[in-house]
Amino acid sequence: MELFGKNIKKVRKRWRMDQDDFGEFMASSRGMISLYERGQNAPSLIFVSRLVKLSGISFLTMYETELLDSDIPHDPLTEDQQTSAPTVIDRAVPPQSNTSQKDLYNYHTLVNKVS
Repeated sequence: MELFGKNIKKVRKRWRMDQDDFGEFMASSRGMISLYERGQNAPSLIFVSRLVKLSGISFLTMYETELLDSDIPHDPLTEDQQTSAPTVIDRAVPPQSNTSQKDLYNYHTLVNKVS
């Protein structure tokens, strides 16, 4: 979850929002955004779905890859742009063998909620 949290922060900063604004925009709170970004709490499925839809970046990409600024759109996607956004799970590729037990649990919990 630590990498996912760092990527949430990168998206927020790329969109030029502080934690308060991003929390309001994502229907969350500044406190929860802070916990997500530090990897201390797993975001809800609703939050993840909204982030994927607005960024156009798949869940697995955010979860497994350190995003570059060039990977993130300057602004959240409009409704017209969202039609081609990837799905939340992207066919649910299993985590790597070196994935922590906590991350593995979170992954399987998410897959089971979406399936």
